[in-house]
Amino acid sequence: MYVASGAAGIVRQRRRSRFRTERVRELLEEAEKLGMTIDEVWEDIQREKRSGER
Repeated sequence: MYVASGAAGIVRQRRRSRFRTERVRELLEEAEKLGMTIDEVWEDIQREKRSGER
């Protein structure tokens, strides 16, 4: 019922929107306070992703 009604897609869309507006903004604000560039933040994210794949 949940999936068939399309509600799962709506919930996912809301979560993505909230992630973009809240979490990413907080991350970038903190990075700016630390003097980090977006490239440095991205490198850290990629490094963390690789370490989690092991």
